[in-house]
Amino acid sequence: MMTQGQSEASEGITVIRTAGSSFSEIVNHINNFSTQIQEMSATAEEMAASSEEMNAALNNIASISNEVAAETSKTATSAGDQVNKMSVVAKKSSEMKTIVQELEVLVSHFKTNS
Repeated sequence: MMTQGQSEASEGITVIRTAGSSFSEIVNHINNFSTQIQEMSATAEEMAASSEEMNAALNNIASISNEVAAETSKTATSAGDQVNKMSVVAKKSSEMKTIVQELEVLVSHFKTNS
């Protein structure tokens, strides 16, 4: 009976050591898993920060694009106004040319009559 008790005790110790070793492995795996989760969380935070920076940069680009579009529109309007004014100047120049030609004809009558 003592031999049987020693044998059972020895088997129990072996089982306990095996269980302890298994628990140690489980703890190591849990620690590794926890480390991986922390790394993934840090990476996700970095990605979120990068996304926010990219979003801010895109908003800045959109704002600049809107400013450029507004200035381009003003420039186009100004150019259109200048074209209209030049058209008026050309018309007035043509009218003045006609008046000068008429005056030349009238002046030539005075020269021939005198």
